[in-house]
Amino acid sequence: IFDTPRARRRAALSLCLLGVVIEVMQGTLTSHRTMDWHDAIADFAGVLFGWWLGQRFPALLQRLDRRVFARR
Repeated sequence: IFDTPRARRRAALSLCLLGVVIEVMQGTLTSHRTMDWHDAIADFAGVLFGWWLGQRFPALLQRLDRRVFARR
């Protein structure tokens, strides 16, 4: 799906933005959840780790993808 570097960057930025939006929504739209910027930072760190993993070990992730999502 994300076969170009630009598409991967856009996906990563979108995921980081989603983490921030979810935190803001939790803090403003619910009475039983709180907004915590530490969660947004953890989301960002997870995206960075996934990005690094994809850059460092692309064959491993492709093999895992085929194994997990193979049609049976």
